Amino acid sequence: MMPGVLWRRHWGLSRPGCMESLPNKPGTVFGYASTFDKAVFYSSACGALLAGAMNPLISVIQGRLVSGLNEFSAGSTTTTNLDSTVLQATNLYVYLSLTIFTLVFASTTGFYHCGERIATELRCAYPDAILRQDMSYHDQLAPGRASNRIMTDLGIIQEGISSKLSVALSAFAIFATAFVITFTMHWKLAALTLPFFAAMIIISTIAGRTSVQHHKAATRIYDSASSLAQEAIASTKHVHAYGLRNVLQRKFSNYLQAASKPDLDGRHTISTFIAWSNAMPCLLYPLVFWAGSVLLTREEVSVFDITTAAYAGVIGAFAIARVGPSAQTLIASMSSAKDVLETISHSSSQDPKSSHGLQPAQIVGNIEFHEKPALDKTDIAALNLGWLRRNIGFVSQEPSLFNTTIYENIRYGFINTQDVLSEKEISDRIISAAKDAYAHDFIMALPDGYQSIVGESGTRLSGGQRQRIAIARAIVRNPAILLLDEATSALDSRSEELVQKALDKAMGHRTSIVIAHRLSTIHNADNIVVTSAGKVVEQGSRDQLLANGGIYHDMELKERTKMNMQKQYNVSSNKLDKNLEKETSQYDDSVGEPDEKAHAVCDDSESDIDSQVAQARFSIGQTLKFLYKLNKPESRLLFTGLFSAAVAGLSYPTQSIIMSRIWEAFALPKSKFAQLEANVSYYANLYLLMAAVAMISWSGVGFAFGRSTIALARRIKARTFDAILSQDISFSMPTIIPLGH
Repeated sequence: MMPGVLWRRHWGLSRPGCMESLPNKPGTVFGYASTFDKAVFYSSACGALLAGAMNPLISVIQGRLVSGLNEFSAGSTTTTNLDSTVLQATNLYVYLSLTIFTLVFASTTGFYHCGERIATELRCAYPDAILRQDMSYHDQLAPGRASNRIMTDLGIIQEGISSKLSVALSAFAIFATAFVITFTMHWKLAALTLPFFAAMIIISTIAGRTSVQHHKAATRIYDSASSLAQEAIASTKHVHAYGLRNVLQRKFSNYLQAASKPDLDGRHTISTFIAWSNAMPCLLYPLVFWAGSVLLTREEVSVFDITTAAYAGVIGAFAIARVGPSAQTLIASMSSAKDVLETISHSSSQDPKSSHGLQPAQIVGNIEFHEKPALDKTDIAALNLGWLRRNIGFVSQEPSLFNTTIYENIRYGFINTQDVLSEKEISDRIISAAKDAYAHDFIMALPDGYQSIVGESGTRLSGGQRQRIAIARAIVRNPAILLLDEATSALDSRSEELVQKALDKAMGHRTSIVIAHRLSTIHNADNIVVTSAGKVVEQGSRDQLLANGGIYHDMELKERTKMNMQKQYNVSSNKLDKNLEKETSQYDDSVGEPDEKAHAVCDDSESDIDSQVAQARFSIGQTLKFLYKLNKPESRLLFTGLFSAAVAGLSYPTQSIIMSRIWEAFALPKSKFAQLEANVSYYANLYLLMAAVAMISWSGVGFAFGRSTIALARRIKARTFDAILSQDISFSMPTIIPLGH
C-alpha cells in the first residue's frame, strides 16, 4: 500500500485516477464526487424512488386477478370476461416487471458507479492525510488502525453508497405507495394496517440503533486484537527470543472473547428483528381478511378491496423491514465516513497550507522554539512543504524498506523530485548512488542483483545492508541537505565502518545535519553541538571542543578507550578467522560458492513449500468437513439451527395453503355469508398459529447460528494466530539471501 501512496499529492505529485488536492477539504463523502458523478447519483436516486413506487402496483393487479377468479367461481361472470381479466393482468405483470427491472438495473449501476468513484477518491485522500500528519499523530495511532480503515471502513462506506442507499430509497417509496393504495381501497382496512406500520418502524429503528452500538463496541475490541496480532507477527523474532507466544496467545484470545459478547448481542438483535419481520405477515393477513369478511357481508367492500389492501399492507410492512438492515449499514457507513473525514480534515502542525503551519511554537511534541527555525534566513513555515522535502534527504537509525526489489527501493528516492529523467538516466543514477553508498558490490553478489526482493521491512538483508540502501535512496536525487538520525548507532563495528565510509562520501558536497552518540560519525563535522538535559552546553569544531577539555573531550576519551579494547579483540578474532579459512578452504572448493549453495537450498525449500501447498488444497467437501470439526463443540447449536431453518422454510408453503382456503371462502355467495365469516375466522386463527411458529423458528435460526458462527470465527482466529507464532523463524523468511557482504 505505502509505495503506491508515495506517488500521491503528499509529495507534490498527482496520481492518475485521483482528484487533485482540494483547497477546502470536503465535509461529506459526496464532496469527492465529480459533477458527472453527482448527476449519475441523483438520476439513480430518482430511478430507485420510481422503481419503488411502482412495486406496490403489483397488489392492485393481484387484487384484480383474485376478484375475477372469485366472480367466476361464484358464477357472476362469463368465461370470456375471465379470460379478458387474466390476459389484462398478465400483460400488466409483464409491462410492470420490465419497467421495474429497467429502473432497478439503471439505478443500481449508477449507485455502484458513484460508490466506486467516491471510495477510490477516499482511498487516495486518506493515506495522503495520514502521511501529512506529524509524528505525534502517529504515536497515538494504533498499529493496523490505518490499514483497517482503508480495507474495512472504506468498504463499508462503498457498500452504503453502492447498494444500501438504493435499497433504502426504493423501500421508502414502496412503503409510501403501499400506504396510499391501502387507504384508497378502504379507510377501515387501512386503519388496521397502521399499527403494523408503526410497529415495524419502531422495531426497525430500535434494532438498527442497538445493533450499530454493539457493532461499534465489538469493532473497537477487534481493532485492538488486530493491532496485537500485527505487532506480534511483525516481531516474530522477539516473540521467539523472549518466549512470549503463550502470553500473546492468551491476550489475543481474551480480546476475541471480550468482543464476542457485543458481537453476539448485535446478532441477537438482528435475528429478533428478522423473526418479527417474518411473523408480521401472519399477523396482518388474518386481521385484514377477518375484518374484510365482516365488511364484505355488510357490502362495504369487495373482494378486490380486501385482497389489494392485504397485499399492499404486507408489501409496505416488508419495505419497512428492508429499511432496517439497510439503515443499519447506512448508519455504520456514516460513522465510518465521519472517522475517515475527520482524519482527512485533521490539520498537521507541519502543513504550511493549514492554519497551524505558521505557528512552529505549537508543533506537538513539547519542542520549545525560542526562535523560528529558518533555512537560509527564511522562516521554514513560509516555505512550500513539498519543495522543502524535495531538497532534504533523510536516513534514520532503523531504515524502512518496502517489500519490493532493491532497485525499486532506491528508485523511491526520485518520487519527491520534479526532474524529468529517462529510464536509462534513472538506472544510471540508481547504480551511481549505490556505489557512493558502498552498496553496489553486495547487491551484485545477490542472486538477482538489483531485482532481489528485500522482504518485509528489509528483513532479508543485514542491518548494514539496509542502512546502505537507505543512504543510496536518500542521495539518489542529490538533495541539498542530508539529515542523519543515529544512522550508525544500531550497527556493529564492522558494519559501521562500511556505513561510515558511505556517509562520509554522501556528506562531502552538501549540508549535513547529523544526530549521533557515536562520535566517530561526526569527526569531520564543521560545527558540533553538544547537548545535555535538553540544553546546548558546547559548540564548535572537533579541535576546539577537544581543546576545551569539556564534555565532548570526556566523551571522546571514553570512546577511544572502548575502540582500543575492540581493536584488541578484533586482532585475536582475525587470527582465528585466518586459521578457520585455511582449514575450510579445501572444503569450500569442493562444494562451490557459499552463495550458490545457499541459493540452491532456498530453491529446494521453496519448491517443497509449493508442493506442500498444492497437496494441502481442500475440496469443497473436505473444507466443509474441516469446518465442522472446528465447530464440533457447537454441534447441538448447529443441529438446532438446521431444524429451526427447516421449520421456518416449511411455514411458507403452509401459508400458501391457508391463503388459498381464504380465497375459496371469499367465493361463497351471499346466501352463505355466515359460513364465509366462520371459515375466514378459522383460517385466520391458523395464520396466528403460523405467526408463532415463524417467530420461534426464525429466532432459533438466529440464536443458534449466531452463537456457533461467532465461536467458529473466534476459534479460527485464535488457532491461526497461534499457528503463525508456532512456526520457526524460517517461516517468516522463506528466501535466504547471503548476508556476508
